[in-house]
Amino acid sequence: MTDNRIGDGNVTLKLEDGDELVLKPSWGAAQQISRSYNGISGAVEQVARLNMDVTVQVIIYGLGYLGTKKPPQNLSERIWKTGFTDISGSVSARVIDYLNILANGGKPLPENTGDSDERSGNPSSNESINSS
Repeated sequence: MTDNRIGDGNVTLKLEDGDELVLKPSWGAAQQISRSYNGISGAVEQVARLNMDVTVQVIIYGLGYLGTKKPPQNLSERIWKTGFTDISGSVSARVIDYLNILANGGKPLPENTGDSDERSGNPSSNESINSS
């Protein structure tokens, strides 16, 4: 068993304006996402379909904005302006990485072995979601 350090499961998104957002896995985020989207795999499916509302909401939860803590008012638009399918590390792909880490108890997944389906966002092809 590998010892994971604090922050090992964090996922960084770089916005168009140069700011970086760090999504931190937490039980609160995992629970809220699971309840809101019929499980983590339901959120993966919606993000893979480029559902902007779900993608932005997952980012907001990953930033720790839960309960009464509110995100900056322009955050959603800044994420949208970055694009969901940009070539520099797609926002959607990074959010799916984050969701898979949440499904793995907040721990990073083993290194990608080259299976292209693993990053496709297809929950049926992603064993990390289905084997839980």
